[in-house]
Amino acid sequence: MSLADTTKQTRADDPARSGGTLDRSRLRAAQTPQAFRRGELVALLERAGERSVTDEAALFEAAGLAVGFVEGSARNFKITTAEDLATAEALLAAEMHREKGRS
Repeated sequence: MSLADTTKQTRADDPARSGGTLDRSRLRAAQTPQAFRRGELVALLERAGERSVTDEAALFEAAGLAVGFVEGSARNFKITTAEDLATAEALLAAEMHREKGRS
């Protein structure tokens, strides 16, 4: 998904300070689900063993395989914090209210 927020890089010598603004036109947020050919994914997962990766796309990239993009949606966000959960609940309640009004 394209990024809407300005994205900053931290300084190597001081992570609390900005090291500059990144060109967001070349950045994408990786969302889930991700889709890959099953056989290739299973083989890469088996080879990875206990090695930690952030997502399946990282396995393909590490193997030198191309990873493409499909535009996502801001409504498909990761629920990590209590605030994220409250936002998801509010969106669901609004959707249920709209659906009830249609019937």
